[in-house]
Amino acid sequence: MSNALSRVLNASGLMKYWYPVNQMPRNGSWPLQSRMIKHNHRLLVFTSVTSKEASEGIAFEWNYVVENKYGDEGMNSTSCPNRAESSPMNTTSKSLMMQMACHHFSAKRWANFVAVDFYLLGDASEAVNVANGHMVCGCDNVAYCRVSSSEVLELWLIS
Repeated sequence: MSNALSRVLNASGLMKYWYPVNQMPRNGSWPLQSRMIKHNHRLLVFTSVTSKEASEGIAFEWNYVVENKYGDEGMNSTSCPNRAESSPMNTTSKSLMMQMACHHFSAKRWANFVAVDFYLLGDASEAVNVANGHMVCGCDNVAYCRVSSSEVLELWLIS
């Protein structure tokens, strides 16, 4: 892990929640939130620099995530092209899926991972509620499901 990132995580008290890259599932399912909490693996940190996974223990995002192009180009009714860095949208060997609009083009998988930029401009918690609803009970919002809290995504916004 980079010295700067280690210092920030240690100083903030977040290092104890770090999910070690050597325990992250590459091709399988992620554990339920309850198991992650039990083992204090609540914080996922990813990098877009390939070499940092081996050298610093930071997960290389594209080993785990499938994502469509962002903006209008990535969301239309006839296609859902992947980002250049990402595997194709229908790749099932990557266990984290980031875009619900591409359900039909992504091997019918629902988004199970939410990345947040500019969180003050949108409603990240509502996006998590919708994703949980689709994954847990096939509803448009987790509020319509009867579930335990261990079955749903949790969103932490750190600024």
